[in-house]
Amino acid sequence: MGSDSFSSATDEFAKLFHEKPIKRVGCLGAGHVGVSMIAVMAKKMPDVQFMIFDDNPAVVCACQSGQLPFYEPGMQDLIDSLRGKNLHFTSSIQSTVQSSQVIFVCINTPLKTSGVGSGRAADLSGWENMARRIAENSQGECKIVVECSTIPVTTGETMRKVLHAVGDAAKYEVLCFPSFYRGGTALVDLESPTRVLLGAHDTPAGVIASEAITKLLSNWIPRERIVHSNLWSAELSKLAQNAMKAQRISSTNAVSALCERTGADLTEVMRVVGSDSRIGAGYLRSCPGIGGPTLLSNLAMLVYLCESLQLAETAEYWRMVGR
Repeated sequence: MGSDSFSSATDEFAKLFHEKPIKRVGCLGAGHVGVSMIAVMAKKMPDVQFMIFDDNPAVVCACQSGQLPFYEPGMQDLIDSLRGKNLHFTSSIQSTVQSSQVIFVCINTPLKTSGVGSGRAADLSGWENMARRIAENSQGECKIVVECSTIPVTTGETMRKVLHAVGDAAKYEVLCFPSFYRGGTALVDLESPTRVLLGAHDTPAGVIASEAITKLLSNWIPRERIVHSNLWSAELSKLAQNAMKAQRISSTNAVSALCERTGADLTEVMRVVGSDSRIGAGYLRSCPGIGGPTLLSNLAMLVYLCESLQLAETAEYWRMVGR
């Protein structure tokens, strides 16, 4: 694409997102992450219209009828107070994409079950599919596309390539907004986050898109709590955070084995360890494995990423954390 086309698209981005506030937001994926995040946004921004799409009609019907397909304390009441006002659910991706200025993509990222990297590499087919469907239904309009799930580095670039192949890459700007909330305390974490992370490319359109999303978030999140980075740093940050959690749990389990043999009390030991401000008290409890399937799959993604970059020693280190 020529420089004139990119310049024209950047001017269009400026007119749509720099000079005017965002009033229409879409979300692809009615799972825990998408519904929880969009519901809080809808509560905080009653003058903005939100539409959540899902391919599964049963999930959409459940959300529309007042029976969420997952449990989160306080979420059902919040959805009930917003549904039909500025929060809507649909099984039409066409209407969601066409009516939205910003599209949050909140889908699962499972591990590949076949082919190269089976059981270790992230399966990005869902992200590629969503990028293709966004391009097919955009009708040539500029869109800000925001990744919201735990994903490996370069997922945004993968989406950009699909958007380019199907539509006009200059019409889209891909950002990364990882979810850091905890299940069971989602409302508290989303309404009063200690910090959020927003990643974007350092290009004219990327800067415009990042500022537009920052303005959207600053309706309830203080700007000093909105951390900015480049796109790839944001994508890696969530994987790295979960890997660090797994590392702490793995280390605590190792200390637990020592306590069983020596008669030491693990709770007392970890209380002393956690009182060191350089370490902190989080994730210093012994538990089966390293904390659940999400951390394990994220570790597998990180190991595969290191291997693909020929970082053999680093890959082996993270592989040992998951054992």
